[in-house]
Amino acid sequence: MTNNFADHKKTQTEKVDPDSALRILSFAIEQSPVTTVITDLSGNIVFVNPKFTETTGYTLEEAIGKNPRILNTGHTPSSEYAVLWNTILSGQNWHGIFQNKKKNGELYWESAVISPVKDRDGNITHFLAVKEDITERKRIEDELKENASELEIFNQQLEKAIAQANEMAVQAVQAEAMIRERENDLNEAQRLAHVGSWRYDFATGKTTWSLEMFRIFGRDPSHGVPSWYEMRRNIHSDDWQSFISALRGATTDGKSYELEIRAKYTDGSILWLLLNGGKAPEESRWVSGTIQDITARKRAEEVLRESEVRFKSAFQYSAIGMALISPQGNWLKVNSRICEIVGYSEVELLTKTFQDITHPDDLTADLEQVRQVLAGEIESYKMEKRYIHKKGHFVWVLLAVSLVKDGDGAPLYFISQIEDITERKRTEKFSEVLYEISKAVYLTANVNELFKSIHNILLEVIAGNNFYIALLTNNGRTLSFPYSKDEIDHGDWPNIDVDDSQSLTAEVLNLKQSLFLNETQLHDRYMKGWDKVTLGTRPKCWLGIPLLIKGEAIGIMAIQDYHNSAAYSQEDIALLELAASQIAIAVERKKSDDALRTSEERYRAVFDSASDAIISADGAGNIVDWNLGAERIFGYSEIEVHGQPITMLLPERYQAGHLTGMARIQANGEKHVIGKTVELEGRRSDGCEFPLEISLSEWQVDGKTAFAAVIRDITERKRLKEALQQQASTDELTGIFNRRHFQHLAHSELKRAARQKHPLAIVLIDIDHFKAVNDTLGHAAGDQVLLAFTKICQRNIREIDVFARFGGDEFALLLPETNPQQAFIVVERIRMAITAQSIDLDGNLVSISISSGISNLSDEDETFDNLLSQADQALYRAKETGRNNVVQYIEL
Repeated sequence: MTNNFADHKKTQTEKVDPDSALRILSFAIEQSPVTTVITDLSGNIVFVNPKFTETTGYTLEEAIGKNPRILNTGHTPSSEYAVLWNTILSGQNWHGIFQNKKKNGELYWESAVISPVKDRDGNITHFLAVKEDITERKRIEDELKENASELEIFNQQLEKAIAQANEMAVQAVQAEAMIRERENDLNEAQRLAHVGSWRYDFATGKTTWSLEMFRIFGRDPSHGVPSWYEMRRNIHSDDWQSFISALRGATTDGKSYELEIRAKYTDGSILWLLLNGGKAPEESRWVSGTIQDITARKRAEEVLRESEVRFKSAFQYSAIGMALISPQGNWLKVNSRICEIVGYSEVELLTKTFQDITHPDDLTADLEQVRQVLAGEIESYKMEKRYIHKKGHFVWVLLAVSLVKDGDGAPLYFISQIEDITERKRTEKFSEVLYEISKAVYLTANVNELFKSIHNILLEVIAGNNFYIALLTNNGRTLSFPYSKDEIDHGDWPNIDVDDSQSLTAEVLNLKQSLFLNETQLHDRYMKGWDKVTLGTRPKCWLGIPLLIKGEAIGIMAIQDYHNSAAYSQEDIALLELAASQIAIAVERKKSDDALRTSEERYRAVFDSASDAIISADGAGNIVDWNLGAERIFGYSEIEVHGQPITMLLPERYQAGHLTGMARIQANGEKHVIGKTVELEGRRSDGCEFPLEISLSEWQVDGKTAFAAVIRDITERKRLKEALQQQASTDELTGIFNRRHFQHLAHSELKRAARQKHPLAIVLIDIDHFKAVNDTLGHAAGDQVLLAFTKICQRNIREIDVFARFGGDEFALLLPETNPQQAFIVVERIRMAITAQSIDLDGNLVSISISSGISNLSDEDETFDNLLSQADQALYRAKETGRNNVVQYIEL
């Protein structure tokens, strides 16, 4: 630098394309010869570049999440660390030197510049450390100090030798050579530290640069120190005035300075430089300073800022709800999706706690999980729970929670990810409801009891406080109301004449199809003069479902709401239509049963026409009467069975027991099976067995005992029950087990394995980037991918293994009698099979991959939830490390 302060024309810095700059920055950080470390506010490492791994011996996985104290040798006093933290927390840069320890125990010296990284609001979000291994420089400096001591001794000897003229000349030459050597050592030290130095001498007007200054600016030393015109051209125009002011302050007022500026390298790229300098403290004939290239650090700061912007964007526009919650439960920050899920605005939500909107039945379990995380017993948790929507209804969510702590381990806030699973839960609940309705049809004693049972079942999933069933009587001319429940009109409703009625009930009967009217549509009906559109108090909305038998209406099931005009969805209507079909069948069946019990005169007709088998036998158990129902069920004609023992209708394994029971009845009158309905197996004429339901009765004829048996073929009922159980336990799309049945089987298998001390593994599998398939090719293509994936997995597992779909693209695998090594081999085999096979989606070949997490039973007290959580953590690590990967949980 020279002292020629001439004015020169300002030049404009070349602009760099942002994408090119980002690529250059990424490359620079990865290839930087200095160590770059980024930590969060707690001091935990969130980023290191490859130079860090090369210098310290710690891998990226070993470093992330750790505190830089892993390098501490204990030689640096705590007071120096206190100064460091006070400096960077105040927003200033800290410069210093540490002696640290590598992973292998080797000691080394580092020069470090630690700077706070701020967001656009000026808040500190992270800390950036740019560090350089100066072990070699320290060695050189120590040698310099040692050489300096030797030089002092030499000077003392030189003074003694002044009298010796001949020796003085020789030693003068030697001294000059040593000075040149010291200058070379200094230049080498600056090169290693990437710090250049300069000095301006007032007496001579001469500026000198160290060799490192030339290297920093990319200037050939043979061209000499640049003129002020050249410096003006190379320094960024926005920084030139600050640069000149700092030099003037040092020159005229003796002020020291520290300044960051931008300069242009010889190839046109932009350098960031840290300038330090000032007037000599004891002599006033010169000023000096140092310049350090901090381009890598500035680029790392820019990358961090861009990363924060991306995080904020991902947080705000995520497809799932995301929130930051205080340890006390207050909502601190929420995105738009969580506001959509619970119905509150961001402003409203930030005034509440999560406890305020959690369903009371779920709150205790949620708070226990929070307690365990705060106590350090678990790192995170997942659970299904219900939020109370602003409009009052419940919203089912899948909640994933983890805790963020400060540098001292104190809790700062929870990060919550919230996925709306209301529709999935509704589907699961509908399956359960249909199963319960089917059971009620067979288990209730009469129609009114059936209506009450179905109403109570529907209340589990639908706002159905106001519910009634109307049946046609009097040859279809009159509607009666055998069952009704209403929160306003508590009395029984009178019968109505169908032909003269303008009610919606009569309209549904005539239409023979479901009818839903909201408040506006109902108002239109009233305005047309229909004074009896609905029964009782006017509702906000009304839904009627016809009860049909062979296409003919025998009645109606209706439900209405006094508070919400849109209380019922299309899914609700579909469920009620299924329920109505069951009710219609049950009504007809119950009517037949009632007629059978109450009409003695019609006994023979019913006996012959009954679909059930009705068989009578004498006291010895020989068949004396046999209806057409028995002929249809067993395949024997009445002639074939008359006088034959009734045991011919039973499999051989039941015959001895039947004879023993008959003997007890005849001997002591024991009748524990008389009057009861029991289930057992029957045998047809072709020898095949089938499930039946039998009711026995006994009476006396002329002092002799006679028996009657009503037998029902329950094959279809059993099949329906098994089908419903199958529906409740399997995934509808893939046909494999669903989450609930997997959990049931896993609990049993886990108890067995723990009791017998046998190995067991649980695996969670996600299809990588499955959402992209749905988004680009459609959900039908996504379903084909799920089916293909399921088949590949089934081909690679054993019969004893339990395979299930948890939902979406998440699957689970239970491997009994499988140790960690065997589990890894199985899952890796599946992964390779998936990767090797392309899936044909209507001419589009799609390749997929999977990420898998494995947990293994290691303690007989291990719970299923713990194993599932461990597998989930391992799955998260598999995704985090690049996907298409298998990771075992080993104290991650």
